[in-house]
Amino acid sequence: MEILCVFCFALVFGVSLDTMDQSRKRKFSPVWDHFDLITENKVKCRICSQELSYINRSTSTMLRHYRARHEKEEQVNSPVINTGASRKQAIDEAIVNMIIKDCQPLSLVEDEGFKELLQLLEPSYVLPSRKPIKTMINQKYEEKKEQVKKELLR
Repeated sequence: MEILCVFCFALVFGVSLDTMDQSRKRKFSPVWDHFDLITENKVKCRICSQELSYINRSTSTMLRHYRARHEKEEQVNSPVINTGASRKQAIDEAIVNMIIKDCQPLSLVEDEGFKELLQLLEPSYVLPSRKPIKTMINQKYEEKKEQVKKELLR
């Protein structure tokens, strides 16, 4: 089924499978999550738009740039899961963060594939329905709004 989906994707979007393979081979380092290839010898940071040289297929320059300029920012912005919180609360929070960051629809929690994934990863976890997820998202929004208000008043 998964192979069929890749072929359907290639047919629908007019992408050759060779192109898909080449792009996969080129970007195996996690640092590629933060950079785009502009030309054969240049990359662009997705966070600050700075262009860097990309010579001999080495990701060292990108990695140094990311660590020096953005790694601490991401640690500050990443959700901190309270160690005293229950496993369910931690997973709920992770799902809410994923829905917000990736602009996923609330119906994600009703998708069979998502339910199967969570069941495989955490068999005892009970996935909340849309309504509690929506409440958690609204609560997170209000918290963030208050935080921004306080920062602006400084």
